[in-house]
Amino acid sequence: MQAKIIEVGPERLGEYAGIPIKLEVKQRLEVELVEGGLGGMRLHQVEVEKPYVKDYDSYGDVPTDWPKKFDISNWGFFLAMVGERLAGGAAVAFNTNEVIMLEDRKDGLCCGTCGWSLHSEEWGSRYSSTQPSGPENGAADK
Repeated sequence: MQAKIIEVGPERLGEYAGIPIKLEVKQRLEVELVEGGLGGMRLHQVEVEKPYVKDYDSYGDVPTDWPKKFDISNWGFFLAMVGERLAGGAAVAFNTNEVIMLEDRKDGLCCGTCGWSLHSEEWGSRYSSTQPSGPENGAADK
C-alpha cells in the first residue's frame, strides 16, 4: 500500500503524539573523513556492541505541550499515512529562539521524527512514498 506524507497544523499534534518513539538501537552511524574532510564524509552503519532501547516517550516532553512551551509559528508538522492508518510523523523547527538545538541560528532546521527515524528512506521505499502534500499543493487536510 502506498504511503502519503501530508503537512498538518498544530491542531493535529494529538495524533502526532500518538506515534510511539521507542526504538531498539542495533546500529550507529560512523563518520569517515575523505581526504581529511576536504573530500567530504562517508557514513557507515556499524553494529553496536550491545543493543539497547531508547525511549523518548519516557522523558515526559510531549508534542501537545509544544505550543505552550515554544513559539511554533515557524514550525512545520507532517504525518505519514498508509491508507487511513497513521504510520509516522515529523516536526521541523525553524528560527525558534527557545529551541537549543538550533544554536541561535536563523537559517538552520531542527527536525524531530517519530516512527520513521533514520530509516525513512527504507520506509519510503517499502511504502512507495509520495511527495509531501498540503494546502499549498492543493491537497486538503482532514
